[in-house]
Amino acid sequence: MAPHEVHEGHIQEIEQKLKVPFFRFTRTDEVDVAASRVMIVDTIGLLSAIYRYGQVAWIGGGFGKGIHNTLEAATYGIPVAFGVEYHKFKEARDLIEVGGGCSVNDYEGFFSMLENFRTNDARRQESGKAAGSYVKSMCGATGMIMKQVFDVKAEL
Repeated sequence: MAPHEVHEGHIQEIEQKLKVPFFRFTRTDEVDVAASRVMIVDTIGLLSAIYRYGQVAWIGGGFGKGIHNTLEAATYGIPVAFGVEYHKFKEARDLIEVGGGCSVNDYEGFFSMLENFRTNDARRQESGKAAGSYVKSMCGATGMIMKQVFDVKAEL
């Protein structure tokens, strides 16, 4: 869990609500990790690297104006899930289309999605592979765009 607000009061509020063993990223040792089901990322700037340790990623922001970055998690070959406000984001639409992502609209859908991936490892791995393959298929896009931009400028 990587909240936007990482001040002490907010982290304590999250801890009080959790009903499963957890640990804070900045206050842990191997014993904490082995006994826990939730990691609270209580610092800024690490989320994109931490996805590599996950099995499924919940991408925040999908119940307001839009979602956060889906590709950071998909890069590591894990399924990504997000709320219903994803339609403005091509990558999210594409991830759903290839089977590497899914949209969840309520608690029941979220629980069902997690339970499906928890109990069906082959399905989770298949979805993760689709997510990772999608990201790899997009490699080189920056170079193509730059070539187009510079070729257009050369013609002017």
